[in-house]
Amino acid sequence: MAKFEILSKNVADTATLSGGGWVTSLSLLNLQNKQYHKRARSLSLNASDTQLIAVFAKAELINVVGLRSHNGSNGGRIKVTASNNSDFSSPLLVKEQDIWKPWFFPTDRPIESENWLSGKPTDAEKEIYPSIFLYKLDSLIKAQYWKFEIIDPDNTKGYFESGRLFMGVSWSLPIDMIDPPTITPVEVIKSDSSIGGQEYIQSFYKYRLLSFTLLGTKSDIFKKFNDMQMNIGVLDEILVIPDPDDDQNEIREVFIGRIKELSELTPLTKQSHYTTKVTIKELL
Repeated sequence: MAKFEILSKNVADTATLSGGGWVTSLSLLNLQNKQYHKRARSLSLNASDTQLIAVFAKAELINVVGLRSHNGSNGGRIKVTASNNSDFSSPLLVKEQDIWKPWFFPTDRPIESENWLSGKPTDAEKEIYPSIFLYKLDSLIKAQYWKFEIIDPDNTKGYFESGRLFMGVSWSLPIDMIDPPTITPVEVIKSDSSIGGQEYIQSFYKYRLLSFTLLGTKSDIFKKFNDMQMNIGVLDEILVIPDPDDDQNEIREVFIGRIKELSELTPLTKQSHYTTKVTIKELL
C-alpha cells in the first residue's frame, strides 16, 4: 500500500472556465460550486459541446485533476491537455484516460456476467459510491491553460454532466504514520419501535470516515500538519487518496471530505516527538 495522499488546496476555483456548449441553468460555474448536487450539463454529446477550458491568472502547479458526480459511461474517455499558450501549442501534457477504471478482475465474477471482461462497474454498482474521475499525473505540471475534452458519444443519457472540478497538488504527509489509515462506513438512520416491539428503521444516507494517527518530531508535526489544519480548518475540502497505486479500488476509497475536528497535538513523555489523531469525514 502506497503512502496515502491528500489534496488540500483546490485551485480550480480560481480558474476562469469556458468553452463547449452547456445548458444555461446547468453551466460550467457549477463545477466550482461546493454543493455537489449542482451539475454542469452539456447540450449534447458532440465534441464541440463536451469540452471546457480552465484558464488561470498565472501558471499553476498541478498533479491531480478530478471530477465528482459525473454521469460518464463505461466507454467514455477524457483527454487532458495543458499548455502555457492559449492556443495549446507546445503542450506540456496531452493524455487520455478512461472515465471509469476497472474495479474487479474477470476472475472475481462468473463468466459472461455483466461487464465481466472489462471489469467496469455496472449501473447498479455505480450507485454505491459518488462517482469520481481521477487523473493522477506522472509528475507536476506547471501550466496556465488546461483543456478537458470529454469523449463519450455512446452515453445513453444523451449528454455529459458533472459536479465539482478538482485541480491541484496532492502530497503525502512527510510524517510517520503509526498505523495504516482506516476507512469506516457510517450510515445515518432513524429508528423507532412500536408498542408491539416491531422495529422501524429509515436510512437517510451513508458516508465514510478516514482515520489515522501521525507520529513525528515537534517541528514536523507543527510545520507539516498543524499549519495545514490551521489553514483549512474544518470547512475547507480535502480530496483523500488512501492508496495512489490501487486503481481498482480507487472508487471505493477516494472521496472528498473535511477534517471532522481540529486535532490535538500530544507530546510524548521525555521525547521531542508528538502524536496526533486525525479523522476526515466524507462530504456528500
